[in-house]
Formats: sequence, structure tokens, C-alpha cells
Amino acid sequence: PVNVLSNTDSATTLATPTAIGSYNFTVVVVDNFGCTGSAARQFFIFALPDDTVAILGANTFCTGDSVTLSAAPGNGYNYQWMNNGVVLNGANNVNFTTTVSGNYSVEIEGNGCTDTSAATTVTVISAPAAIITGGDTGICTGASAVLSASTGNGYNYQWYESGFGIGGANNSTYSAIDSASYYVEVTVGGCSAQSDSVFVSVYPYPSDSVAVNGPTTFCAGGSVGLSTQTGNGYTYQWLNNGANLPGDVSSGLTVDSSGLYAVAVTANGCTSTSTEVQVVVTPYPDNTISAGGNTSFCQGDSV
Repeated sequence: PVNVLSNTDSATTLATPTAIGSYNFTVVVVDNFGCTGSAARQFFIFALPDDTVAILGANTFCTGDSVTLSAAPGNGYNYQWMNNGVVLNGANNVNFTTTVSGNYSVEIEGNGCTDTSAATTVTVISAPAAIITGGDTGICTGASAVLSASTGNGYNYQWYESGFGIGGANNSTYSAIDSASYYVEVTVGGCSAQSDSVFVSVYPYPSDSVAVNGPTTFCAGGSVGLSTQTGNGYTYQWLNNGANLPGDVSSGLTVDSSGLYAVAVTANGCTSTSTEVQVVVTPYPDNTISAGGNTSFCQGDSV
């Protein structure tokens, strides 16, 4: 029979810095003849590594930012970082910086003891799309260019003109009426994105006045010259009684028939039409002579 005669529990800390205690076990064996033998063994107790993780920054941030997770340092510690339980190759330092969402934990090994930290959740919020679409960026005086920003759930907007915020311009669309550069800042979940700038040009209407070079009432066979102001890039279309005169597309027109004449002048896509000028062509009176009888007759008769 084997009888355990004694065992000793010692909480004495050993010289090894990472050991927090030891146990000394002794077994004494007595056989049937009274002979005894003993053996002793010492067991060392090591503390599990500190598994706390510090977050150096915000763990919820916008795309393009990052956060650093820091494990507890320890002499001789080895580290292995994981995301959603999957080992991250090469992530073996005490600190780990990430730009990706996930549940991060670290496995720490020291003195043969391994401990895994609780998961730390990192949330990366995608920046919203900020794109201006639609709208004619070349407009005429008095018109507007409707600029539209990309839309999304929870999106907030701020429009800017020439770099300055436009008060009250907080919708997904904005009607621009000034010559200037415009952009929009879109925000969702605290993350903002700024669109490229769009330049809107406002063009004045060209002058459409008509000069009359002579009387507008004249006899058949006569004519009058009409002309309008010229300008760089101007195009013209003359009209008679509201209908286009085919081919009459210069700045001047010679008129030899009655009607209401006007000119449409276009520049930079803006068209203005002049007031109508009335031209009256008067026909000559009938000057034929008709004979009421025979034009050859005897003296004393008549025709």
C-alpha cells in the first residue's frame, strides 16, 4: 500500500520575476517491512498575462481615419492580434493600428501562459458620396441652374458659393443664379465629404435693337435697310410677321415688301427678339387711260 504521509503548501514567491508562487509536494512511501522512501517536487505558479486593451483614439470613425489598439506590455510577452477571431498575419506587436471595422482581440503569451483579451469593436463609417449632377452651368440672366447632390439615407447638406456657406442652402438641390463656383458638403453619421466645384456662368441677353436706315413707308420698287447691333459670337435670324425668313441670318436686312419685321439675336445660348418694325409699301396708282369710244371720229364728235 502507498500512504501519503504529508504534503506541504507553500505560497513563497520564487526568485523568477513572473512566478507568483510555488507548491512543494513531498510523498513518503512505507512498505510492508517498514522501509520508507520519499520524493519531492516543486510546482511554479505563473500569472496569466494582463489581457487589457487600451483604445488610443475613437473606435468609431470615418473612412480614411484609423485607431490604435494597445495591449498591456510585459517582459517577454508575445502577441497575436485577431479580427472576428481570424488571425491577422504579421500583427504581433503590442500596438495594432487598423482602418477596418471588426471585433478585435489579442492573444498574449508569457511564461508559457496564454490569455486572450475581450473583443473591442471598431466601427468605420463610410464617407457619403458627394457628387453634383445635372444643371445647365451656362444660363441667361434671370434664369437659374439647378444643381443636384447625391442623395442617401440620413444625408445632410451644406452648399457653398465661392467658398462661403450659403445660408439656408441645406437641401439636396440648389438653384444657382450667380456666376460663381459652387460645391456641396454632404454629412452622414458625423462623416463629411466635399464635392468637386462646378462653375456656373450667367450670360446677359444680347442687344436686340433695330436701326432703320430710311423711311418705313415707301412706294413699290423702293426698299429700306434694317440693322441690329453686332457682337462677338452673335448670330441672327430675321422674322417677318413672326415667321423666320430663311437665309436672312446676318446683322442687316433689306426690306422691299410690307410686313412686321423683327430680329432674334443669340449669344452664349441667350436669345432676345427685338420689337417689330412695320414696313408699308404703297403701290403706284393705276395710270392707264381707257377710251370710251372710237378715238377716230369726225369733227364735231367726241370721245
